[in-house]
Amino acid sequence: MELKELSSEGSLAAVISTFQKDRDGDVMTREAFAGSDGKTIPMVWSHNWDQPIGKGIVKVADNGAEFHGQFHLDTVAGEQAYKTVKAMGDLQQYSIGFRVIDSTREKKDGEWVRTFNDIELFEASPVLVGAAFGTRTIDLKSTAISGANTIGAAGWDITTIGAAGTNNSGFVWVANPLEERLKALEELLDELDLAKQIAELRELLEKQASRHFIPDIPELETEARKKQRLEIDALLSTVQLEG
Repeated sequence: MELKELSSEGSLAAVISTFQKDRDGDVMTREAFAGSDGKTIPMVWSHNWDQPIGKGIVKVADNGAEFHGQFHLDTVAGEQAYKTVKAMGDLQQYSIGFRVIDSTREKKDGEWVRTFNDIELFEASPVLVGAAFGTRTIDLKSTAISGANTIGAAGWDITTIGAAGTNNSGFVWVANPLEERLKALEELLDELDLAKQIAELRELLEKQASRHFIPDIPELETEARKKQRLEIDALLSTVQLEG
């Protein structure tokens, strides 16, 4: 694909996020970018915040978010990043760094899906491999040293951004340790069904308490009581209490 020549040397236009389920099972929504449309953000290399390589403006479309900006060609890091992105061509992928403001989690088809409803966007990054599908370079302005303005042969259209393909990139959020721990605990609770186990243990304790009033003499026990006692003993033997 022959890319459009932008008005400034080192300019970049790229899709940095798509509004669909990614390979991690998370979904970024268009509404999550409501506060980011038109926002100026830095561009860093592969989420390395110590290495800014450019800056640009976020533009939100129906199916994804775009970055329109400029590499810092007057810095070593910016120039090297520009040359790498140009050399990568249509293999280049993009990602974003953000903080989750609002998200929801629900189970669909037996899997937990997290949907991002609102985020605080910090940066955009060229990356090697990401999580989401469909992000890539749209336009790149070549320098006099580099020559041609063509960076790849494959086509791409913003209207087909929702379609899965081989060119994919992802997004990285600034992890909140408490949120990540809560997510892990929720999944663990769902797997263990602790509420049910607690209810069963309470029932066992009540039965065990009532058993204390049964004379511990086999010949005085009815067959029903004896069967109940044996079942309780068997169940209690499987319960391990930690001190």
